[in-house]
Amino acid sequence: MTHFHSNGYVMVSAAGHPNAHSNGFIYEHRLVASRTLGRPLRLGEVVHHVNGNPADNRPENLEIHTSNRAHRRVCHGNRNWTAEQDCDLVERWRQQETASSIATATGRMIWAVRSRVALLRRRGADLAQGLSGRPFTTTCPRGHAYSYSESGRKRCLPCGRDVMRARRARWRKETGRG
Repeated sequence: MTHFHSNGYVMVSAAGHPNAHSNGFIYEHRLVASRTLGRPLRLGEVVHHVNGNPADNRPENLEIHTSNRAHRRVCHGNRNWTAEQDCDLVERWRQQETASSIATATGRMIWAVRSRVALLRRRGADLAQGLSGRPFTTTCPRGHAYSYSESGRKRCLPCGRDVMRARRARWRKETGRG
């Protein structure tokens, strides 16, 4: 028996498998990985989908990491949202695409797409009717493109560097170290 979990992963019935949950189900990608290895997965081993699609459980699409920290580093790395990606996300959402199809197309996790959409809504973007409320700006007042962090903070990296340079110069002047 097979069913889809709410997080997009496929679960299969494999009662008796060492990695199965107490209800007898196991995530299909973990089952495929353990069969490919020829042994059950060890405690702490994490299976990563290379293309980011949790329903694509081909052996060539799966990687095994020895810890969740290593998995997060490979999976997320420096994955800040850019203004262009936000505009693309808004367009895809307006066209009634699902979060999973957007995640597959952008190479992000489904939860990242959903949380980004929620953040854009809180910022005043009406994703169903187009942008309304506060203007959805993609550039800072000096014309640089904004960068968005996973936490949702919008910032201009070049302007931030200029502010830090000025702050350091002022500190050097005040302390006589420059």
